[in-house]
Amino acid sequence: MASMFIAVVCLLMGVFLRKLGRLPAGADRTVAGVVIQLSAPPVSFMAARTMPFSPEMLLPASMAWIVFAAGFA
Repeated sequence: MASMFIAVVCLLMGVFLRKLGRLPAGADRTVAGVVIQLSAPPVSFMAARTMPFSPEMLLPASMAWIVFAAGFA
């Protein structure tokens, strides 16, 4: 919940600074990107902590490695 609060505060701060003219024209996209980069990992880690470990999860978890290895084949 705290990461969502920080995300909203950062977005509002970016809008406020843009209205004051303190930020250049493309800065809103940069601020939004930073907010996403900061808030996405904690949300995904919170979801992963509650996921049960089972054999069915091995294939989805290893897909990144399978695709990486297929790139060299």
